[in-house]
Amino acid sequence: MHCVFVAIAALAIAGGAWAAGHPARVRPQSPPTVPPNPVVALADQAQVERRAASHDQFASLPTHSDEIGQPFTIAIRGDGKGVNDFLDFYHDGKLTMMLAKTSFYYNRHDINASIDVYTAHVPAIQISYATTRDSSYVGQNSFGATARVSSSTNHVNYIAAVELPRGDVPEMARGLRVEDPELDSYEWERELDGPQAKAIYQGSKMVMEGVIASFPDGKVTKCDASAGSATISEPSEYLNYECYVAAKVSRIAFIAGDGTVLREWKSN
Repeated sequence: MHCVFVAIAALAIAGGAWAAGHPARVRPQSPPTVPPNPVVALADQAQVERRAASHDQFASLPTHSDEIGQPFTIAIRGDGKGVNDFLDFYHDGKLTMMLAKTSFYYNRHDINASIDVYTAHVPAIQISYATTRDSSYVGQNSFGATARVSSSTNHVNYIAAVELPRGDVPEMARGLRVEDPELDSYEWERELDGPQAKAIYQGSKMVMEGVIASFPDGKVTKCDASAGSATISEPSEYLNYECYVAAKVSRIAFIAGDGTVLREWKSN
């Protein structure tokens, strides 16, 4: 029995010595949870609600009115890292950054709308693009010509800017009797040598700030769809499910990779 106690004591001493030289293993902590950007979260939720409505035309869709006034800041990467409406490129010694916005006709499916309401539209800025299905097949036209057609289904999310800071009036719009803010351009361009342009280009981004708003009918989000057909000369087709979040954008900024603000536009 004495030998057993001696052995246990020896093990305890040895174990203590090992522990002293080897600190206890600390369980790694989980990284802090970053709340989703409210605009991105709303756009993703709108895609979910769109899918639900496609299976049940009588489904009740929320207006998300409780989100109106919620502030947001969203950064969209440049330097070729994503498919979006922030374009930056280097060509012939010039580095160019620009916002390529489109228009969203938000009442075009309303059969009760007047012609004035039917044409109501706002600038739309793409914030995300995700391919949910990608496939291919061999297609044939009426003349018997064949081609392998690529087919994709995509989820595309936008900010529908019911308000935007005024940009630059493009040359083609100068002299018009009535100014159209939707024609404003947002662009920055400099002549730079390669290394200088690369330093700015890598990590560049466009930042938008504002608050979530609503369309005239009180809804915060709306969804639509667009499609493109394949031809023999351009053998690709797509189906885009597009969702829009109404927002009042108060600031647009182009920012270099080192964080320098190259140019910005703010609402008064």
